Formats: sequence, structure tokens, C-alpha cells
Amino acid sequence: LIFNFLSSILIARYFGPSDYGSYQYVLSIAIILSILTNFGYDRIFVKNINSDTENTHKYVGNLILLKLIGSSIALVIGFFFYFLLDTTELYILLILIILSHFISSFSLKIFFIGKNNNKLAYIAIILAVVFSFVIKLLLIHLEASIIYFGIPFVLEIIISTIILFFFYSKYFDSPINIKYDINLAKKFLRESYPIAFSTLSGVIYLYIDRVMLAQYGLFVELGIYSIYILFFSNIISIIHSTINQILEPQLVKIYLNKGTEIYQILLKNILAFHILFSIILSIFYLFFLQNFIAIIYGEAFNIFGNLIYFLAFNNIINAGFSLRVEYLVIKEKTNLIM
Repeated sequence: LIFNFLSSILIARYFGPSDYGSYQYVLSIAIILSILTNFGYDRIFVKNINSDTENTHKYVGNLILLKLIGSSIALVIGFFFYFLLDTTELYILLILIILSHFISSFSLKIFFIGKNNNKLAYIAIILAVVFSFVIKLLLIHLEASIIYFGIPFVLEIIISTIILFFFYSKYFDSPINIKYDINLAKKFLRESYPIAFSTLSGVIYLYIDRVMLAQYGLFVELGIYSIYILFFSNIISIIHSTINQILEPQLVKIYLNKGTEIYQILLKNILAFHILFSIILSIFYLFFLQNFIAIIYGEAFNIFGNLIYFLAFNNIINAGFSLRVEYLVIKEKTNLIM
């Protein structure tokens, strides 16, 4: 998170509001298409490998295959944006980012997190992010065109995937079963599609405004708006989702082994933390964020001060829903997510 935050500062200052707006426009399209890669599988996967431990490696192989299918569809859709994006540079940048999502289908991060081996997962991620950060610094030093900033996305995923496969082969004796199981695939799809559509609606809600600003040619405004959104929606949601992802395997085990009463108490405590954290951070932003943006990103990005009040209110409200998916997945009521 720290390195990604530093990257946003350096890239924004290097590009300026207009080109940074173009960069965020392409990122927004890629993030919306990334739903096809995951499709809500990860949460279902974590639940299943903790409740059906004998078929863990079979789940891994089928998860990879399902993600490959979805990411291939996203890549095909991405090719059609050649007719929608203003320049060839933005088009190639988009393809590179979607390609990184395709490669991420092979990532075993969710396997290690699901098995409570968070340390191994985050060692791989941190090493890859640091390498990606160094590449971004090099590109800025060389005054590279925007097209080359898609390369760090691809390299980051390749490095983390290789490291995770190394950890997998070292710490687990059983091979990954990549044989396609139609019944298992149906099970994944049946349980995950409500999560996918819920996530898609959430992602569209978060990113469609950026796409609309770009469609009207307001790239300067988009670049500035993206900085404010970074602090509220991106940073806070990443913190919430990371905590939920780390705790979900424990929640599954508590629900299965210790009953619903302890599970409900733990869930309430986690939710209370999310809400309290959002309130404290939002209050902090109200007093200090505008000056912080002016100092760190430059005065060119310090325009929409009143936007902070709306984002702070929205952030606190959304914190109350941060555990809804995890709760319904464990209760096997994913259809209610819709």
C-alpha cells in the first residue's frame, strides 16, 4: 500500500493533471473488466478449502482455469477499445494492464491467504511491488511515454506469481490438479455469480464517474478527482478488504467449529473497527487532506476542496457494509448479495 501510494504521487507529479487523468481513465476501464477474471471466485475458494480440505489442490487447479477463461474474455473485449480510445498509446497501455490480469489467473495468493499462510503471500507481493516501484522510478527518470507505464503492471504480476509457485512447491507436496471438473466449475459459478454481480455494481459505482469525465474530455478534472478518490475509496477500501481477507479463513473455522454465537460476536467487533476507523480517518481528512494534497501532489491538484465533505460522509456510510459479502458467503446465502 505504501509503495503504491508513493507511485501515485510520483506518477501524478510526472504526468500532471491532464495526462494523469488519461492514465486513470485507462485504469478504470481495466478495473471494470477485471471482474471477469475473478468473478467472485476467491471468497468461495477460501470457504471451500477450509471446509473441504481433502480437495484443496483440486480447487486450486479449477480456480486457475476459471480465471483464465474470464480473463481471456476480458482481453478480447479490451481489443475492441481500439475504436474507443483517443490514442494508440492509451490502447496499448490498456492491453498491457488487462494482460497483467490474465497472468494473475495463475497467482496462488488466495491459496496462501486461505490457508493462513499470509506471510508467504505478502512476501511475494511486497517483493513484486518493490520491483514494480523501481521500474516506475526508472521510467520517470527516463521521461518515458505513458505507454511504458503498463510494463510495471505485467512485471509485478509475473514476479509475484513465480515466487508464489516457488513457495507452493517448497512447502506443499501435493501437485496442483489442473484437470477441469465441470461439477466443481458449476459449484463455483453457482455460488460466486451473486458476488460477481454485486462487485461489478460496486466497481461501476466507483469508476463510472471517471469514465464519464473522460468521455466528456475532462481529463484535467479526472486527474484531480482521482487523487481525492485515492484517499477515500481506494486506500480505505483496500485496508478494509485486506483485513477481511486475512480474517476470513479464521471466520470460517470459528463458524464451523465454535458455533454461531462466537462467530457473531467476532463479526460485530470487526465491523465496529471498520466503522470507527472510517470515522477517525474521515475526520482527519476533513482537517488536513487539502493541504496535504497541495504539498505532496502540487497546487495543480488542489482544487476540489469541497469534495472532501461528500467523500467523508460516503466513506462512513459504506463502512457499515464492509463485511456483508464475507458474512453471506460463510452462511452460504450468496444469492442474497444480489
